[in-house]
Amino acid sequence: MDALHPTALVEALQAQSSMLPTSYDVRLLDVADIEQLIQFRLHIVNTLSHPDHYRMAGEAPNFVRDHVTDKGVTIGVFRKDKLIAYGALGVPKEGDLNRGRDLSLPNVQWPLVVHMASAMVLPSERKIRLHHWLINARLHLARALGRRHVVSTVSPWNHVSWSNLASFGIYPRRLIDTGMGASACRFLLHGELNVVETLEHATAHLVPLQDLQSAFEIFNAGRIIWARTNIGGDFYGISGHARRAGSGNLHRTISGFSA
Repeated sequence: MDALHPTALVEALQAQSSMLPTSYDVRLLDVADIEQLIQFRLHIVNTLSHPDHYRMAGEAPNFVRDHVTDKGVTIGVFRKDKLIAYGALGVPKEGDLNRGRDLSLPNVQWPLVVHMASAMVLPSERKIRLHHWLINARLHLARALGRRHVVSTVSPWNHVSWSNLASFGIYPRRLIDTGMGASACRFLLHGELNVVETLEHATAHLVPLQDLQSAFEIFNAGRIIWARTNIGGDFYGISGHARRAGSGNLHRTISGFSA
């Protein structure tokens, strides 16, 4: 078994898998799953409603292999041996790309960073909120790895993904230029295990979805995007300043998924 797949990881995943229907099988993927995972990802990307929801061109060249070997772990969810969902967790080592640098975390904190990387779910399987389950399960894996800073990059257009992450306390805090053109800026999200933050309601402000792609001034002012809301069929981000509420658990309970 790979060094990133100790017994603690397997046990953490087994505990979370008990919350899914018994018709699903869950395990950590390995090199034997690479081709199936590549084909699954291509299929899902071809079904996306917006071209900027996910751009494989922005990934590391060996993204899939890296996340089933020495640079991460990937959860696979199967139904009758068919892959129906996965969630990747990047575990950067010294010298690897580490988004903690983009957050200006002190370098002593960089070894405590994990990347909440790509997660995809077959459209027909989304009714039980598998994406939420994959976030929750990867938070438990992060804890088992002894990492506490959870970082992710998501397109502002992909409001389903970033709002799901925000519901677990992983909030958009910066907008970063990926170097792939004006439309390819990404939210940089961060949450810290055992730290709970709450919105200072007096500072709350609605930002139309289409304005979030260039909303550098929101983050420059120290605001966070806390959630999305739907008003009359239009989506908005809810921005505002944070009020530190004290210690607690970053994990949430979402629709039966205990954390």
